[in-house]
Parts: sequence; structure tokens; C-alpha cells
Amino acid sequence: MMEPFYKEDENLVYFDGIFHALNPETGQPWSGAEEADAFVAALPESEEIVEEVPSIPQTLSKVAFMDHAVDVLGGGLTGITRYGEVIKAARASESAPVITAMERYQNATNIECDDTAVFLDILVADADIPLSQGDRDTIIDGWPTF
Repeated sequence: MMEPFYKEDENLVYFDGIFHALNPETGQPWSGAEEADAFVAALPESEEIVEEVPSIPQTLSKVAFMDHAVDVLGGGLTGITRYGEVIKAARASESAPVITAMERYQNATNIECDDTAVFLDILVADADIPLSQGDRDTIIDGWPTF
């Protein structure tokens, strides 16, 4: 948006994105450059408004999710090993919620962030699965976005 200014040849003051023929403080036409310049000088400095574009979580393929999780769990051989330990423990679990979550995971083609958060919450709640709340939060908080 342009900065406020006085347009002397038409006796108008530009502010708030439009030209004003009347002084809003008096309701009268501007008496001249001195009044208009004083009014403009007294206006608060405008701050450029930048709209924040919300980030949208990407839908990941199962392989892309695995790559993301492996990186979060330490990367390289460490991440691969930790990921494998979590999956192995989840598959061995006799907990109904874990069995249900694993069934959904095993049959999924694409992985959604919200569904994954619930899935990981179930795994974190099971003491026999080596996944901490911090691991879960890091996986979800670092989820790739558009």
C-alpha cells in the first residue's frame, strides 16, 4: 500500500488506500498543505501486512514416510535400525489398538499426517514399543508441507 501524502492540485489526502477530500478530524475540506501535511505526519507508520499462507501437510507415499521417519529417528543405519525395531515391536504386539493401527498401516498406500499422528499416539502409549513422545512429536512437527 502507498504511503499517505497530500495531493495539492486536487486538495486531497491519500491514506488508508483511498483519497480523502475531507479531514476526518473536522469533517471539513482540507484548508491547505499545512493542515494536510500535519495530518499525514501524525498518522501512525503503516506496517506492511503480510498474510501468512498456511502450510498444508503433504500426503506421503509409504516409502516417503519411511524415509522421513528414518531421518527423524537418527538417519542412516541408526534410523533404519530404530524404525525396524518400532515396526517389529508393533507387529509382535497383542494390544488391540496396536493391531488395528498396524493393519491400517500395512494396507495403506499413502500416509496422511493426521492419521499418522493417531497411529504414533497408539504406538507411544504401548510401553513395549520403543517409540517416545519426543520421537512422535518430531516426526509430526517435521512433516513435509506444501
